[in-house]
Amino acid sequence: MNARWSSDWVSWGEFSQFWGSVFKWSVPGPQGQTLHVQTTVANGQAHIVVDSVGTDGGLINDATTTALIAGPGTAPGSLAPGATPNGTAPPGLTTVPLIQAAPGRYVADVPANNQGNYLVQISQTTAGQTTPSLQAHGFTVPYSSEFSAQPPSPGLLRDLTAAT
Repeated sequence: MNARWSSDWVSWGEFSQFWGSVFKWSVPGPQGQTLHVQTTVANGQAHIVVDSVGTDGGLINDATTTALIAGPGTAPGSLAPGATPNGTAPPGLTTVPLIQAAPGRYVADVPANNQGNYLVQISQTTAGQTTPSLQAHGFTVPYSSEFSAQPPSPGLLRDLTAAT
């Protein structure tokens, strides 16, 4: 076996950065709590709900919780930890604060007008916590129902044929 097909890829200048981003995206950092994320989409809005539970099973309250959102067409590597220096979102990304709505529950509504996949990185920090807890999540805004596969309608086809 030789490196005929991969030699150019391995020598690519951003090869290390690419795999670093893949690793950071897929392997969560150290966390002292668990973040459960749910998203519902309706009428151009995504409703994000985060339930935060500590390692002891208790609900996490009074935490600073934010969502970093990459809409359709944004590079996934831009959500890698450390990609947001000084707490500012890179171009094409949106940072949204989540507010506590119930014990251990944080929510936010965000615009979701464009069809496609959205990537969300939830970050939560509690008092005395130096490393934020992170949770990756995603949701999809589907294409209009007129583009969905429909079962054939022989009667409609006959009527169209007769009319033309």
